[in-house]
Amino acid sequence: MFFIAGWFVSLYFETYAAAQKKYWLPAIVLIYCCCLGYISSERSKVWYNAVTLWRNEIDEHATVPNAYNNLGFFYFNEFNDATDPREKKNYYDSSYLLLNQAIALQPNFVNPYISLGELQRSVGSFDSAKRNYYKALSLNSNDQDANAYLGLAIIYAINHNNDSSAYCFRTALKLKPYFPEAHSNFGNFLDMNHKYDSALAEYTIAIAQNPDTYPPYLNRGRALQRLNKCDQAFSDFEKALEISPDNGEVYYARSYCYTQKGNKALALKDVEKALALHFTQVDPNYYQMLKSR
Repeated sequence: MFFIAGWFVSLYFETYAAAQKKYWLPAIVLIYCCCLGYISSERSKVWYNAVTLWRNEIDEHATVPNAYNNLGFFYFNEFNDATDPREKKNYYDSSYLLLNQAIALQPNFVNPYISLGELQRSVGSFDSAKRNYYKALSLNSNDQDANAYLGLAIIYAINHNNDSSAYCFRTALKLKPYFPEAHSNFGNFLDMNHKYDSALAEYTIAIAQNPDTYPPYLNRGRALQRLNKCDQAFSDFEKALEISPDNGEVYYARSYCYTQKGNKALALKDVEKALALHFTQVDPNYYQMLKSR
C-alpha cells in the first residue's frame, strides 16, 4: 500500500505539481503527517506498559471496573515475582485495593473475585480466598469456574483435605481440559499422596499443553527421582534449567539425583549453586553430609 501511495506521489510531482507549480498539497500532507507523528508519539507513552495503559484508562474513565481489575492483576503478578519484602507489601496492597475497587464498581464481575482469591491464597489467607472463590462460582460464569475450582483444590490440598481437593481438581479439568496449570498442580497433589505414576501422567500432560514453563519439568524430575529413575529425571532438570537458568530450586532437586547415583562431588556443586542463587530451603544436614564426603 505504501508503494502504491508513493507511486502516486511521485506521479503527482512529475506531472501536475511540476507543471502547475503548485506544491501546497504536498505541504499540507507533510504537515498532517507531522501532526500524526506527534500524536502517535504522545499516545505511545500511554501504551508503554500495563501500568501506564490502565492508569490512563482509570484517569479518563474512573468507573470502568475492567481497568481496575487488569491493573490489580498486573500488581498481583508483580507481587508474585518480587523478592524484596517492602516491594511485595506495596504490590499486595495495590493489588488488593484495585481488585476490591473493581468489585465495588461491578459486584457481579467474576474476574476480580478470582484474582483476589489468588492474591489471598498466596499469603495464606485461605478462608478469605475460599470466600472469593465460592462467590465467583455463585455468579455462574462458566469461563471462570475452572479457575475457581483450581484455587479451591490447592487450598484443600494444603490443608490435607484430600477428598475435597481431588473433587475440585477433577471438576476444574472437566470444565477446562486444556489447563496446564491445573494438570501441573494436580500432579503435585498426587505426588504428595505418593501416587507417583499418576503424578507423572499429569505432569506429562501439563508439559504437552505448555512446554515453556519450568515447574512441571522440575516436579516430574522429582517424582522420577523418588522412583529411582534418575537418568530420566536428569533430562527434566536440564529442560527446567533451560527455561529458568537461575533457579536454585532446580539445582537443589538435581543434587539428590547425583547423590543417588553416588556422585557426591556433583551433588555438592549443585547444592552450592542453589545457595549462591539464594535458595533458602537447603537441608543443612544434607549439605554437611556432602561436604564431609
